[in-house]
Amino acid sequence: MSITSNTAAFHYPCAMPCARKDVLTAQKIDVGLIFQAMLGTIFAAEYLRQNGIPLETALRVLTLSRR
Repeated sequence: MSITSNTAAFHYPCAMPCARKDVLTAQKIDVGLIFQAMLGTIFAAEYLRQNGIPLETALRVLTLSRR
């Protein structure tokens, strides 16, 4: 079995196709959502602000239900 024969299956940096091509931003948002579940929305919002996530993005991900 050739290693290169399966490289197309690993096109995305995450297991499922990501909606966001900016992987670092997506990871920060994921951490923010984990913080929200563990520590609350205010802490998560502050984390996202300190990490340069635009306000409109932070509001959307912290207030809308997950798909």
